[in-house]
Order: sequence, then structure tokens, then C-alpha cells
Amino acid sequence: MSAASSVPRLSPEHLQQLSDFGFLVLPQFLDDTAGLREDLRNLRSSGCLKVAKIGHDGQIQDESTPFRDIRHSETCSLWNKDQPTELPPNEARSKLVETLDQLKIDLDANLDAEQELMYAFYPSGGYYRRHVDAEAETTSTFRNLS
Repeated sequence: MSAASSVPRLSPEHLQQLSDFGFLVLPQFLDDTAGLREDLRNLRSSGCLKVAKIGHDGQIQDESTPFRDIRHSETCSLWNKDQPTELPPNEARSKLVETLDQLKIDLDANLDAEQELMYAFYPSGGYYRRHVDAEAETTSTFRNLS
């Protein structure tokens, strides 16, 4: 079996549901969540995760920002088209990237403009409140998938 065929794929029915409803929930779509969790723990313990930034201007939230009540988490960029990250290799993370690359092909989506992938860690009491992912008149309106 080739590497490309070993990654999870959406069925034609799943692709149709995504098209019809605009969202899709697939429990256990990824088969190595334990490996991804371990990767996240290792990256966090080595200081790769930082306080999450939010808003169209990428502010770090604190008591002085208007976004302080929206999110309390840490993030680590795994892949950004414009700013490659220097992280230690990890098999589960590599398969995740491969799976998402295949998903783009399956969706027949032109998603080359803005692409990024990140881990988000929510410490005890952490949250990400309901929000709009694509704020009007910002570059986030180019986002096709989240």
C-alpha cells in the first residue's frame, strides 16, 4: 500500500454532506490521536507553544486588549506556507499533514493562498468562545476552510 493510500479519506457521501451542509463531523477520522497528543505534550514541554494570538491584527490577549474574553489557550504553528516552522520530526504529525494534503485534493480545493496548521492547547480553565472566523474587511475573509 502506498503512503498516499494509507491516509484517511472522505467518502463520496461525506464530500456530498460537506457540500450540502457546510460542515462534517467524523469521529475518529484520524487513527493516531495518541501520537498527536504525545507530540503536543513534547512540543509544549520544550517551549514550542506560545500564548495564543487572536484578532485580525494578531494581538496577544491580555487585560488591556478588547479580545481578552474570547480565548485562553496556547498554540504552536505546525506549518505555515509563508513561514516554515523548525520543529523536530514526528511521524504522527507528518501523517496529519499528509492527510490534510489529500483532503485538499479530495475537496478539489484551490487552497494555496493562505494555509496554516497549528496545535491548540487549552489549559485547565482554557476556552475559545464562539466567534466569527472570517472578520469583514480583513485577510481572514479569504479563509475557505477552518
